[in-house]
Amino acid sequence: MRDALEFVNSKDIREHLRKLDYQFNSMELAWLVWQSRTVSFGEKMNTWMDMLEMSDYKIRNSRQEVVWDSMQEMISLYYYTVIQIRREFFEQRGDYVYMYRILRAGETDWENDFCNVYKDPEQCKDAAEKEINGKEDWKYQLRRQNMDNPEEYILLSYMGKDTLEYADKSPLSEEEDRILNQGFQNMWIYFPTPFHKGDIVKINDGHNSSKAFVLDRLCTDDASDYLHERGTMQDMYVRGYFVDEDGGVQQKTVCCYMDLEYEEQADDIYEPEERIEKVISMYLQGRVGLDFLLSIYRRILLKRDSDKVPLNQWFEKELLIEAGVEKRRFDW
Repeated sequence: MRDALEFVNSKDIREHLRKLDYQFNSMELAWLVWQSRTVSFGEKMNTWMDMLEMSDYKIRNSRQEVVWDSMQEMISLYYYTVIQIRREFFEQRGDYVYMYRILRAGETDWENDFCNVYKDPEQCKDAAEKEINGKEDWKYQLRRQNMDNPEEYILLSYMGKDTLEYADKSPLSEEEDRILNQGFQNMWIYFPTPFHKGDIVKINDGHNSSKAFVLDRLCTDDASDYLHERGTMQDMYVRGYFVDEDGGVQQKTVCCYMDLEYEEQADDIYEPEERIEKVISMYLQGRVGLDFLLSIYRRILLKRDSDKVPLNQWFEKELLIEAGVEKRRFDW
């Protein structure tokens, strides 16, 4: 069986669990395998098959109703359903069009975003694979869409050449919805993390890293019995303070905490938003008081607004330096 840590998306949480020598139970491992963004569907299924000798669990929803008597049964049906959706994409004929898009390694924006249209699914797949040219760290998605109803589609996501990552479909039958959306999503899992209140972090979902924010609370902080018993994946939240470009501060809740990573901080901080994040961090960590936070926040906004006055377009730089208004670094 593969090392369970390979299925942890966050590099910082992965390293923290490694240092703790954390031992996963079968439910934790099954959930980690499902949500992994770096492992193919086939590799996930191989790991799930290796887990058949491990403990089985019932899966309940937030109302404590049993939606699956057996996690292992749910996993088997999950595999079968994904394979059926893929088969339907290529074998079912009708009034459909086929499109693809490409995601380069390290990029966040998809290219050729379902622009080219094909009548044949194999032609569409061949065109996508020709464009990625065997690069295993690129991704591509194929989409089949009903010409008369854009809400009816099948989406297949691939990692590199012909390596299925996941499948999606709309609309889903009642049973397909139960299998794909009422299994792993009904789980609330506790994992230890290295993060603390006041850390400057981001949510990395594999494609689009969120804007950096200052951590206020994790759902795992003093988690209640309610979350342990009735929580779902939607409750695996993290709450923090986000700074807008205009200097406004908003508290937001985002998901999922297992995608949390530290924001890499430069030694020198120049952008007003970064300075505001830093002083909020210091306040939440208890290093400074509210008076310090508000005073520095006001100073940062005043400095930002004064920098918008285009003096260097009106006067010679030497005169501005001599007058003491031209500065290369932020003066606290």
